[in-house]
Amino acid sequence: MDKKEVENESEGKKMDILHRSKEQRFFFDRIFKDVNNSFVHKNSCSHLIDFIIKGYNSTVFAYGTTGSGKTYTMAGVKDNPGIMVLMIEDIFNAIKSVSH
Repeated sequence: MDKKEVENESEGKKMDILHRSKEQRFFFDRIFKDVNNSFVHKNSCSHLIDFIIKGYNSTVFAYGTTGSGKTYTMAGVKDNPGIMVLMIEDIFNAIKSVSH
């Protein structure tokens, strides 16, 4: 596992984060820190392409507080395209490879 991805492997459980203002617990599959959008795409949703091509629905959900980078991660910028752009590229590349 890359050191830039935080995961609670020692217990075999998802990360458990206690919300400070309420007695609520949130569970995360992965938490990424100081990585680019390509890294997030590769390690969180690129595996969905095969399922999408087979006709299954898939959803990538970005959650966080205002200003936490959700739009940047999903849409990105020219030099660092977001997950949506990278997924669309993957889908078209998969279609091209099937049609040849």
